[in-house]
Parts: sequence; structure tokens; C-alpha cells
Amino acid sequence: MKHVGEAERRRFVLIPFNVTIPSEERDPKLGEKLEKEAEQILNWCINGAGMYYNSGLKIPSSIIKASQDYLDSEDVMGEFLKTQLTAVNGKEVELNQLIKAANDWFSSNNHNKVVDPKSLKKELGDRGKCIRRSGQCQSDYGSKL
Repeated sequence: MKHVGEAERRRFVLIPFNVTIPSEERDPKLGEKLEKEAEQILNWCINGAGMYYNSGLKIPSSIIKASQDYLDSEDVMGEFLKTQLTAVNGKEVELNQLIKAANDWFSSNNHNKVVDPKSLKKELGDRGKCIRRSGQCQSDYGSKL
């Protein structure tokens, strides 16, 4: 994923399919069998939609964990910030210094990602990091590399 922010984490639900039916156990007539059950399947779908409308979607913890694990594995910016940026009161990092450090880290860790000032400000803002202008210098306050 190009960007893993709060919006993506709220919306993304990964449903893992961890079972592969061996070819000798696959039913080549499954489509025909399901077609004969079409009315019952439609009723099941309608009942499920009613339950969803009344109660909302209850996502099993295994699916929540699978989704979080996948998003964490895709979140190279989050990995960079967690491993390379240390929170320190009263300290600041210039945005250009942070961009260089991030791009160097992405390159040395074989991540196909490059950040520029606009994309880095969006990434940091989405993660609740404070960005402000100080003269010509834009800084991430409260952190050090």
C-alpha cells in the first residue's frame, strides 16, 4: 500500500482465506448445485443484510488481527518512525533532515518508497505529529533522529 493512515486502518478489513481445497476434492458441479439453491441463498443474504442493518458488522478478532498485521507489514513509514524517531520534549527535527533520513532508511532497507515535503507532512499529520513553520524551517517538534 502506498499510504497507511488512520483512514485506511478504519476502513480496511482483510478476510484471510487460509484453506486451499485439493484439486481431487473440488466439486466441478458446485456452480450447478448452488444455482439450484439460489432462492435459499438469496433469503440467507437478505436475512444477513437485515441483521447487519439492525446490529452492525461484528468483525471477529481473528480478522481484526489479520487486518492489523497486514497493515503493519505495509506501513513502512510507521516502521521508520517507530525505529528511527525518538520522542524528546523540547527537541525538534527539521523537515528536510527528516526527509533525507527517511529516504536513506527506505533505500537501505529495500523499501520502494520516496517521500517529499508534501507527502511527509501528510504522513506525520495523519499520525498526530506536530508540524509547524519556524521561519523558513519546518520542524517536527518533540522528536529527534
